[in-house]
Amino acid sequence: MAIIYSYPIETNIQATDLLVGTSTIVESGVQRNVTRSFSVGGLAAFINTDLLNAVTSITFTAPLTGGTITTTGTVGITQSGVTTNGYLSSVDWNTFNNKFNPPTGVQNTIPLFTTQTTLGSSSLTEPAGNYIYSNKHFSPLTDNTWDLGTSTVSSRWKNIYSSATVYSANLNISGYLNTATGDGSPGQVLESQGAGQPVRWVDKTGGDVTAVTSSTVAQLTVANSTGPIPSLSIVTSPVVTGGTALATGNEIFNFVDSNYSNGTVTSIGMTVPTAFAVTPATITTNGTFAISASGNNNQVILGDGTLGTLTSGTVTSVDFTSDIGAFAVGGNPIVNGGTLTLNLTGGTTGQFLRQDGTWATVGGGSGTVTGTGVVNNIPLWTGTSVIGGSLLSQDAAATLVTNLGSFKTASITDSAGLTGTSGQVLTAGAGGAVTWGTGASSYTKWVLTGQSGSQDITDGNTVLFTSGNTAITTAVAATDTLTVTSTAYTGGVNIGHVPAGGDSTKYLDGAGNWQTTPTGTVTNVTSATPNLLTIADGTTTPAITAVTSGGVSSVSTSLATGSQIQTAIDAALVGFLEFKGGFNATTGAIVGGGNLTTGATRVAIAVGDFYVVTVAGDFYGDVTEPLDIGDQVICQTVAVAGASVIGDWVKVQENIGVATATTLGIASYPLGGGLAINAAGQVSVGSAAGSTLAFVTDGNNVDMTSSSLGLLNSTVQFTRGSAMELTQASGNNMTIDLNNSGVTAGTYFMPNIVVDAKGRITSATPTSGITGGGTLGKIPKFSATNSVTDSIMTETTGLITTAGSIKPTSITDASNITGTANQVLTSGAAGGTLTWASSVGEIYTLLSQTDGSNVDLKLDATSAGGADSTVQFTAGSNMTITQSGGTDVTFASEEINEIIVTVANPGSGNRYYIDGALQQSLELVAGFTYRLDQSDSSNSGHPLLFSTNANNSPSAPYTTGVTVVGTPGSAGAYTQIILEQDTPKLYYYCSVHSGMGGEVIDPRAADTFTSFTATDGTFINLTPNTAQTGVITLTADLSASGAASSTTFLSGNNSWETVITSLTTANSNYVNLVDSGTAGVPVLTASLSAGVPSAPATKFLRGDNTWQTVAGTTYDYTSTTSGSDVNLNLVGSDGVTDSVKLVAGSNISLTDDGSNNVTVASTAGSGGGVITKDDFTSSGIAGPYTLSGSPLSKLYTDVFISGVYQEKETYDVANGVLTFVSAVPTGLSIEVMSIIVSNLLPGTNTLSTETFTANGSATITLSTTPTNIDFTSVYVNGVYQEKTNAYTVSGAVITWVGSPPATGDIIQVEIVSSVSLVTLQPQNYAVSTISASTTAVKNTLYVFTANLTLTLPATPSDGDSIKISNLSTVATCILARNGSLIMGSATDLTLNNAVASFELIYSGATKGWVIIGPQ
Repeated sequence: MAIIYSYPIETNIQATDLLVGTSTIVESGVQRNVTRSFSVGGLAAFINTDLLNAVTSITFTAPLTGGTITTTGTVGITQSGVTTNGYLSSVDWNTFNNKFNPPTGVQNTIPLFTTQTTLGSSSLTEPAGNYIYSNKHFSPLTDNTWDLGTSTVSSRWKNIYSSATVYSANLNISGYLNTATGDGSPGQVLESQGAGQPVRWVDKTGGDVTAVTSSTVAQLTVANSTGPIPSLSIVTSPVVTGGTALATGNEIFNFVDSNYSNGTVTSIGMTVPTAFAVTPATITTNGTFAISASGNNNQVILGDGTLGTLTSGTVTSVDFTSDIGAFAVGGNPIVNGGTLTLNLTGGTTGQFLRQDGTWATVGGGSGTVTGTGVVNNIPLWTGTSVIGGSLLSQDAAATLVTNLGSFKTASITDSAGLTGTSGQVLTAGAGGAVTWGTGASSYTKWVLTGQSGSQDITDGNTVLFTSGNTAITTAVAATDTLTVTSTAYTGGVNIGHVPAGGDSTKYLDGAGNWQTTPTGTVTNVTSATPNLLTIADGTTTPAITAVTSGGVSSVSTSLATGSQIQTAIDAALVGFLEFKGGFNATTGAIVGGGNLTTGATRVAIAVGDFYVVTVAGDFYGDVTEPLDIGDQVICQTVAVAGASVIGDWVKVQENIGVATATTLGIASYPLGGGLAINAAGQVSVGSAAGSTLAFVTDGNNVDMTSSSLGLLNSTVQFTRGSAMELTQASGNNMTIDLNNSGVTAGTYFMPNIVVDAKGRITSATPTSGITGGGTLGKIPKFSATNSVTDSIMTETTGLITTAGSIKPTSITDASNITGTANQVLTSGAAGGTLTWASSVGEIYTLLSQTDGSNVDLKLDATSAGGADSTVQFTAGSNMTITQSGGTDVTFASEEINEIIVTVANPGSGNRYYIDGALQQSLELVAGFTYRLDQSDSSNSGHPLLFSTNANNSPSAPYTTGVTVVGTPGSAGAYTQIILEQDTPKLYYYCSVHSGMGGEVIDPRAADTFTSFTATDGTFINLTPNTAQTGVITLTADLSASGAASSTTFLSGNNSWETVITSLTTANSNYVNLVDSGTAGVPVLTASLSAGVPSAPATKFLRGDNTWQTVAGTTYDYTSTTSGSDVNLNLVGSDGVTDSVKLVAGSNISLTDDGSNNVTVASTAGSGGGVITKDDFTSSGIAGPYTLSGSPLSKLYTDVFISGVYQEKETYDVANGVLTFVSAVPTGLSIEVMSIIVSNLLPGTNTLSTETFTANGSATITLSTTPTNIDFTSVYVNGVYQEKTNAYTVSGAVITWVGSPPATGDIIQVEIVSSVSLVTLQPQNYAVSTISASTTAVKNTLYVFTANLTLTLPATPSDGDSIKISNLSTVATCILARNGSLIMGSATDLTLNNAVASFELIYSGATKGWVIIGPQ
């Protein structure tokens, strides 16, 4: 489960904040607990109204005064007297306080009166434990007068131990004498073994053993076997495969080392390139490699690791050429310095410079074109030099040409480039493209309609009859016949109708075959490999056990557990290198958790542990041992946690960092500045290739600079000539261009142009009233009233092509005819003459008609001489084809399940036999067709029908989907039925005779219910709440009494209550009250009006509300032993001592340790113990928390933080001290229940659990009486209840503090009636943090960090445990049951709580894995 105190404390609590808790619900009549979220505001309202019942008044009783206060009032306190309670006056307090002046002394010493009135320390000490120690001799007051122990009383010393000589004038032994050989036996004598040796009991006449032999001489030899002192020797030899001798630890180590080790590293060396030097050459124990540079400041490190000298190159000349013929470069080349010029060359007056860099002459003509037009209109020559508007216009999108008149053309070329042939017609295709083709016959369209959707079938369409699955196939025969066939199911992933041949005793297997259900019985279970698997009770209840006794060895033939394998591997891998991870050399923090070098909690290390530095720093904080990223350290000496030192490590490699101005290191070579690096890593310096050219803007000019190694070598300047522009941009790019001549860019139609001496056009003006231009071959259009541009039409020899569509108002053919209604445009015989002609072909009507079990699809010609065409649809096997509704044709798969019905008299009258079985129930599935065949002659006079009532009584025949054919007893007679999904419960019966028939069962509806009854709850009423059937509507409403409004709240007594909405505070004589909360959530703080005294330890509050110092007699408080009792003494400074005696009752011992500490313990039973309870308030630390007792381990403790049980993995207990894994937030209550065992005896434990259902009572009575409250643990709906705060115990009665649990809550009480326990070794859980799906291993805590599936063990044993902590933040993680039940259910468990934390324990096959603890 989650460690609740690991979360930060919320200081800004809101009413909408959520808490996780347990809610009790009732499902199917069963009460269970579920995890729910509760809002803080909701809980506050519930506590205020239901639990606290809304405080409306406060009543003060003596010694407080003030009576009952409902709003405001004054609270006081009276002075105490002899018989009355109240505050203590200063006089009384000084009298009492002066009685307390505790003595001082050494801790754990028994006190001694050093004077008549003063106690000091004696020579006796009694620390924790069962012993009293003395640092002086014991001696009687008078010689030979007093006994050490006595025979006159019943008390006896148990044993007397001495490490030296015991002197006594007489030795009287009435019991036994224990020696090194025991207590002796009858007939034995006490024998001395010589000086300095203990005495022993021996047989007076010799022993019964006459000789000692060895039965395994290969492991044990015996010398002097007949005595008197046989000598035994263990036979050892080196470990070999198949060896029988024993082996020493050294021999085992040598065997493992030689067979499983790669050897021992005795020294580590390092080599570096010649540009570096390393010291020392090798490290044999521990140390640090130091790498230094071996070159000087004028050298560089080359790619092969050697040193080289850096030289500079020289640019000797710069050459520049132009690839544009109209430009000439002057001043070329430049050797030392100079200026390059770029000038225009060539060209004559009247020429202009084209975009391709060549000179050209502008074409022109004579005359002037004038005219105007409409935008987008195609122009027309209206005169020899005048253009105007035509009938053609082009849309703005340049996709359509429209003709406002008729259109006459010699021919039309289609989208395929064809002009058509005789008889062809022009048709539009997809996207509007037109093509010439043969005209289709005219017919009336037919509509193809399915269960959804319809489509018009017109000329050129093809209708494909196909199937949506493999169960139905279609085929067309040469005789215009379409056959639709239903295929039977044959297994696998195909679908189809159910094949014939099945009955109630068979099932359809995955291959599509009917199979008889197999049966069998296992009578005996044996093991073929008894060395691996043993089986007990093989014929009754086989118990299968895996044999693991052999462990892991070369001769073992049994299985091995994971623990045995891990142990063997760990032993074999001692000394191997093991990569442990990366770490921060500054802080020591290990990637993934833990610390390597810092603090007392640094991890334990073993030989071979291998770490890599991820953050640079000083190793163990030693500035002389710096580590860089990538450095590696290997452990050479074992160290426990918190004890490792720098000398335990060897530094294997030290990477060199990047060089700086003051630090040697790795150099970085730029690819510019004259340095070049080849594929082998070699660096070349000072070559011409190392020079860098760059263009730099210099005013109106551009400089070309040459530099190498960052040094400027030479500069060439490009100077702008006349009419030229030089620009530098985008790095080392220079652009040479003509400057702006001032002429507006555009297209000019026959312009007047002026060209200057440089060949530039300096002026361009149109010579006509029409501006613009176009593309050669394109037909122009007006872009404005006096400007033209290209249209979407192009004219070549004899052909006008449009890039869009043409929209003529009409088309005039070669005979000047524009066509009439229903005429089509046809192409002439020569393929070029267009003629309007009447439509040709036949007109058809589509018909469908029934043809036996088939359907004909017919095209019926409307003319008398027209030819009809018919396609026949033939019904294949298991198919029906029907025609209805005009042209509608329906195809259906028809799988008929035939049931044979006969009639016979079994002795009680005529009865139906279904497939030979007497009145067997009919298992009919909705959607399938069933035919009950009554053709057998025995059915004569026994018509079989269906009813919604058994035996049709009362009469309620059912006819939906039922078809009756023929007369029972005659050939072809049957009753057929098709059940629908909502078909009611049916029965079959004979319509003539009673007692014949049975029920109809839909096997798929086995889990449905036919009725239900709703029951009102404590707070909710359900309507209707009587037995219901059919389709019903269930309404729920609150049943609370009173009026519901915005100012009332639902109380736990199921009524609407009004709560306190305001609170007024008032100060009393001694106490001030301050409300620092809000109107809705008041926070009251009480403080003494007298304030806080300057020396609170010596001041007391007097009746006049002032702090006073009390004077008078002082007292010391002491305790002294008085026999088996203890006196509590109040010793006054006036010499008066008052004592109270504590008397030890039966089974009770009282012990005074001499330091005023008295221990009360039970002495009942030989296996007794005590349960202790310790309470702490956390101060924000993990520990230590010192317990009052010392439990054997944390298994003997239960720890609760703020009442929430803590998993034992979250804390440790050692020597009576509790320490948590993480710090507990400040202010939380910590309760620790410990079992302190005085003597452990197996089998005497008694832990009982009693369960109750709360009924509103303030008490519950247990059947077992606990010793006290500390011997109980109480849970309400699974939530732990704090002792004393939530309940008290008196005898066998538990009394609730405050309101009792709500009616219906589940109360569980655990009672420890004996704490004599069996010593158990702690079971530590393995912890596995997972982010991907895996299979669980028992006794492991799994921490989820992602959405995943954890598969439970396949073969769990009773008691196996899995712990879950969901930290994935998602509520969709899954526990896969892997064949076992979870909480009695055969379904996987989804963690619908994003912070679920609980334990699963396998309880056996009946319930499987059960959930323990919070969820």
